[in-house]
Amino acid sequence: RQMDRVGLGGNISLMNQTVSLAFMVLVQVVIIAEWFVIHRPINSVMVADQLQCDVSRDTFLLLHVYIYVLLLLNVFCSVSVFNIQKNFNEGRWISLASLCLTPIFSIWPLLHYFTPSSFHDPTMAVTIILSGTVLLATIFLPKLFTISAQSKLNMQKERDQMLGYSSH
Repeated sequence: RQMDRVGLGGNISLMNQTVSLAFMVLVQVVIIAEWFVIHRPINSVMVADQLQCDVSRDTFLLLHVYIYVLLLLNVFCSVSVFNIQKNFNEGRWISLASLCLTPIFSIWPLLHYFTPSSFHDPTMAVTIILSGTVLLATIFLPKLFTISAQSKLNMQKERDQMLGYSSH
């Protein structure tokens, strides 16, 4: 059985993909809404002359465990589509991005949990910058390269076809 075939002998339909995407987005919305309802209002406290949200370390760690589990699921799922050429090697880029993000999202909660509060903002900033850089380098730039190469290939095919038709 080929990896790009799913279900009862066919590809995943657009409707199935749309419903799956809507379900995943709604799960995220429900989790965020539930968190805000449970923790509302979030109090702020002064720590070392800095105003901070009063979110316990355990709550912060719990929220990031969920993200980490989703990231690990992504790693395992992306490995299953690693060699499919039909999607222009996007499975490889997603696998690489997931693998590169895994240590970042492993270290960040630990730093937040075990370091003093003065390190929380810098670690947050570094994590956001590193995550964005990894995603740009592993998904966006290769995709641009593929689009550019495909565009050049298409232009060459069109020229070859025009020269082939004009010589007959």
